[in-house]
Amino acid sequence: MKYRFFLVRLWQDHNQTFGFLTIYNDKGKPVYGSIVIERGIVDGDDYNSCFDAGIYDMVWEYSPAFNEMLWEIKNTPRKTECKIHVANTYKELQGCICPGIKTKDIDNDGYTDVTHSRETLNQLHRSTKGQISATIEVIEWF
Repeated sequence: MKYRFFLVRLWQDHNQTFGFLTIYNDKGKPVYGSIVIERGIVDGDDYNSCFDAGIYDMVWEYSPAFNEMLWEIKNTPRKTECKIHVANTYKELQGCICPGIKTKDIDNDGYTDVTHSRETLNQLHRSTKGQISATIEVIEWF
């Protein structure tokens, strides 16, 4: 059985989406959890908007844009290259997911940003070490 990523989106507006990501191992045991931010639904801009809720395959692959191995969400409608990567604010995202440990309004724009994204992403990678494919289920609870 593959590892399962489970993303619950709790809040969203046209700029940002806020939620929680939990990863379950092949025995169904939770092995990772963090807060996450994504872009919101940007009218007429599928490239920068978050991808639709649903169930998707994921692969562990090299990203030339980030020069590192990352989890990529595959076959999302109207989007490609949806990854889980380091960022701190929604402005640094183009439809991808950013994990963090704490929340803070880093850039004083009134939005919840995340801190320690690199450290959190490294923990996610350690938690899924040895895996090359997974699934992610995204639900919206708002």
